[in-house]
Amino acid sequence: MPLVPLVLLMALPALLYSFLMFDRLVRAEYEHDRAAWEADGKPRGFFWQAPECTWPRSPWSVHRLSVLWLFTTPEWTAKAPDSRIALRRLRVAVGVWCILIALAMLLVPLTVPGHGA
Repeated sequence: MPLVPLVLLMALPALLYSFLMFDRLVRAEYEHDRAAWEADGKPRGFFWQAPECTWPRSPWSVHRLSVLWLFTTPEWTAKAPDSRIALRRLRVAVGVWCILIALAMLLVPLTVPGHGA
């Protein structure tokens, strides 16, 4: 199997795991701090959705929170140790995904005949 597709295949579990951790965080926010969930725009997860999710606010809030939570820790997680763990795991999974995607991009020139070393 060529190297680039292999690296991309290795990256998929990290991406799926990050989706699951994001869903876990959104659901925890929904169940334990409904006011914060509403203030965040009533987000849905990638695989989970609360009945109150609305279009177009929910998809917008998913995009916003999926980036925001990588760099900031929501206050509501202070009351939920499991959410802190899920947040840490989300960050690690996204970091692994980014590193593997960067590696695949660096390998592309090496796989093109006549280019690279």
